[in-house]
Amino acid sequence: MPVLVVAGAEDEKYAAIATRTAAAIGPNARAALVPGAGHSAHLERPAEVVALVRGWLAATGLGAPAP
Repeated sequence: MPVLVVAGAEDEKYAAIATRTAAAIGPNARAALVPGAGHSAHLERPAEVVALVRGWLAATGLGAPAP
């Protein structure tokens, strides 16, 4: 099962956790750090998070291509 682990790049603690978590899961996991976002990346940079998720879904074949 493909896994996307998202964290804000400015939140050093959770960015490190995201990277370690994806590495621990293995090759089916990817860590994505949102530039310019802290702990609440989805609230601080919603468009960037949506773009990351859409791109990941399209790349993994789990979702429809972005419009």
